[in-house]
Amino acid sequence: MLRYLGTGRVHAIIQEENLGAQRLELEGWLGMAVFGAAPRDWSPKDWRHRPASQPAQPDGECGRGLVFQVSQNEFFAVGGGYRLLLRPVLPPRQALDATVSRDHLLVRQAHYVSVEEGHFDAGGAFVVDRRRNGDEVDGGVWVEPDVRVVRVVMCE
Repeated sequence: MLRYLGTGRVHAIIQEENLGAQRLELEGWLGMAVFGAAPRDWSPKDWRHRPASQPAQPDGECGRGLVFQVSQNEFFAVGGGYRLLLRPVLPPRQALDATVSRDHLLVRQAHYVSVEEGHFDAGGAFVVDRRRNGDEVDGGVWVEPDVRVVRVVMCE
């Protein structure tokens, strides 16, 4: 991932005090890193992680990480304590609908090809350890340290 340094394709996720979300300007996409407890319409993460009714972060621990845009529609996310929401950049007239509400993007406009958890091997190739199903991405792509790297491929 070092090859992306200095290209504008690496985005730091940093939850500052009292920050509920961080907007990301991505090539062809609007991104949002959402921190804190899951809103009531978000599905739980998975059986390995705390239920949605509990805060996404322990007290004093802030959301943090990196998002790499490695191609127009492919992203890698690492870190913890946040959900990555993606929406295609739309012409102004189409963008005036209900897709942006306060600090959250409506995730139903995102069409995923795949969301996979994994790691990089010694040669730098991504190795898939687990594929997420549709229920696990309904509320955005959640990122936690124990899942290592999350690869997201979006539909054009």
